Amino acid sequence: MNVSFGAHPAPDLIVERLSGRPIRELMSGSKTPAEVLADGSVHAEGDPAFLGRFAEMFRF
Repeated sequence: MNVSFGAHPAPDLIVERLSGRPIRELMSGSKTPAEVLADGSVHAEGDPAFLGRFAEMFRF
């Protein structure tokens, strides 16, 4: 997995924050990927498993 800003011709995952601080919550472990998707604070396009992998790789 590669993480970057901007357009990519074929991204594996696109994450869009809709409300709150879901990326912070994912990275801190206070919420799971399933929780941020279910509460509507994040919209993700692509394989949802990559959202979990992102949260694991960038945990603080």
